[in-house]
Amino acid sequence: MKLLCRLCLLVVICVLLPGVLSYGYSKVEKIGVIDLVEVFDDFVERKEVGKEFSVYKKTSMEKLEKMKTEIGELRNKVVELSNSIVAMGTNVDPQLFQKYNDLLKEYTNKVDIYLIEAKKVEESLNKYRDSLKQYVYKDIMGYIKSYGDKNGFSIIFDTRGNLIYYSKGNDITSDLNKWIKVQEDAKKKY
Repeated sequence: MKLLCRLCLLVVICVLLPGVLSYGYSKVEKIGVIDLVEVFDDFVERKEVGKEFSVYKKTSMEKLEKMKTEIGELRNKVVELSNSIVAMGTNVDPQLFQKYNDLLKEYTNKVDIYLIEAKKVEESLNKYRDSLKQYVYKDIMGYIKSYGDKNGFSIIFDTRGNLIYYSKGNDITSDLNKWIKVQEDAKKKY
């Protein structure tokens, strides 16, 4: 739905902009499109903070992988014991059955702990990533503005259709407000 709205916005801009411009508004000289995610990722990778995040993420994922390995080994033991119990039929050794139940309980507990830990890691990584975004977002926007000004861009969009930068000469807000007022005043006369 968001994509459809953004596409509609782009179509409206492309269709209406030439008409608006013909009424004396400033002409759009240059429009650019950037993949803000790619710019952000590239910017962060060159920063020390990005390297810290990568190390933090790698360490977190290694911890989860170690837990998964332990769970897999435990699962194999549970399956092995289960197969042994099934093979015994009605002559099941009570101690073996108790060992199976204990192992199954340990397996279940480790799976629960893993799921909790995986959720904590995901939340922690998202929180870290968000703080990182806030840290560098202002810098990136400053660079985009400087780039737009220096290279004569009037408008720069993100590939998702979000307006990232526009030169002040293309801001028709006050003119539009005046035009609307004139139209509203004209309605009141009749």
